[in-house]
Amino acid sequence: MLDASSYPTEFSTSGLPKALQRGSLASSPRATPRAEFGEAQYANGIVTVHYVGAASMPLLPSPDVDVNGSFSVNVETGEVSFHGNVDVYPWYEVYATVNNGAPVALVQAAPTGTPEGLIGGASVPVSGTANALGH
Repeated sequence: MLDASSYPTEFSTSGLPKALQRGSLASSPRATPRAEFGEAQYANGIVTVHYVGAASMPLLPSPDVDVNGSFSVNVETGEVSFHGNVDVYPWYEVYATVNNGAPVALVQAAPTGTPEGLIGGASVPVSGTANALGH
């Protein structure tokens, strides 16, 4: 059974290499990601959280790279899934960890278009499921 008290309430960049940590490239333009996790919902042993994210290239005007969908965790089995949509470009990867365990890949989606296809919202369906408890 998963320990719901350990669900993260905020996210940190402290585990990333120094060059990728927030504020380490203060003089360089960088993307300003906009992301939001919805309120967690619980029903029939499954916790579901909706996610919407977007970011654009800071060096020149460009459309957003978008992703939206839902993460679900079965608290009994440890099965984690993501179902949602991404843009046609670039490559997208979705990972999950449970109770500070090893990350498991849920989605690895190669581009299906070019940067010109970024105009508009996320339109390519993606989904994946894995067991985050190693079962």
